Amino acid sequence: RKKQPFYGKQGFVAGKIKLGESVLDAAKREFLEETHLSGEPSLVLIRHYRVFAQEDRRLLEDKFMFLCLVQEPSGEMKSNEEVELVWTKLDEVRQKVTNPFEDIDHLLQILTEVTTAKNGVVKYEEVEYTTTSF
Repeated sequence: RKKQPFYGKQGFVAGKIKLGESVLDAAKREFLEETHLSGEPSLVLIRHYRVFAQEDRRLLEDKFMFLCLVQEPSGEMKSNEEVELVWTKLDEVRQKVTNPFEDIDHLLQILTEVTTAKNGVVKYEEVEYTTTSF
């Protein structure tokens, strides 16, 4: 990531849903805007994150994340002024991702859940964690 907040952090393509936009339309738009790739996203995981400050358990974020999988994207992936993009094999993530948004084990758990999801099955989870990153 080449912009604030979270400059220098590594993670997934992400973005906000615009007013009136469906989850899948937002995923398709963000994927195209951030990578220059097109594809058909499928929703595989919904997570409700509540993020607390480590020092005093103050609630910092309360957000829903809709994790989608795009299989067989097309086009030429291009980095831009906001992100540097690289393809990484699942078995190389631990070596290549040195500054994840969250701990590397959490990132790998998400990647595994998304990439092994059963077609048409959407999983829902409530997640709480503490951070010193804000």
